[in-house]
Amino acid sequence: VPWGEPVWTEGNQTLWIGKSDNSGGAIAVAGSSQSTPSQAGILKIASESIQKGSLVNFWLDSGVESVRKASAANKYSCHGYASAAANVGESILIITQHGTVNSFPIIESGSIMDGICFLSETLSGAFSLSSVNTIGHIYQKVGFISDSKMIFSPGIVITRG
Repeated sequence: VPWGEPVWTEGNQTLWIGKSDNSGGAIAVAGSSQSTPSQAGILKIASESIQKGSLVNFWLDSGVESVRKASAANKYSCHGYASAAANVGESILIITQHGTVNSFPIIESGSIMDGICFLSETLSGAFSLSSVNTIGHIYQKVGFISDSKMIFSPGIVITRG
């Protein structure tokens, strides 16, 4: 990946932007060095206000590669989660890699306990510990919780019939 100049630095974390030779999409890494990033993801434009940790969906907004909150009710499947908060029109680093989540995603309600996490059908951008049961909504496992840590691992999407 041909890396450009650092985009920003905060403490010991620096964000670099690069371009993948295969996909042509912008990719980014954040960490203390380019070779050992603490987070890697895809840079997108927020088409709505997004909180840090929100589960998000990629889409084309008038031809612009954008991100919005994932939602089982709206059939917006989860592709990643937000590494930071962003307002409409701002760039945001979306983490798409499977693994332990650095900051807990938004939970629909209730307390955190071990189990499978599903895309919420009542709160956009959130996960739920209850599966989707409403006809016409999408069902998607987004990870699991073990020992008070969430492992992000979005699964296939099924529309409830």
